[in-house]
Amino acid sequence: MPRGPRPRRRHRRRHEYVPRQWKIVKDGPDKSRAKLPQIVANSSDGRLSADLRLWREPADSKRSSMIEVTVVSDCFRSKPDGTTPTG
Repeated sequence: MPRGPRPRRRHRRRHEYVPRQWKIVKDGPDKSRAKLPQIVANSSDGRLSADLRLWREPADSKRSSMIEVTVVSDCFRSKPDGTTPTG
């Protein structure tokens, strides 16, 4: 994956492809030493959250770059009393 400044393209794609039911709450580097590009989005109903990060490998690496996606669903979150919404 070629490196280089592409904030304009990313910004355009972000607004074209993110459905209206999602709100981007973070778009920038994560807090790791590698400063990975990160987008965090929450669903409008508050039941889902998605965390996307781009793991870039150097051009001379034999490994491929990858995208890490973490999704948190309301049905797996604990309520204050320790139970889950599904029981």
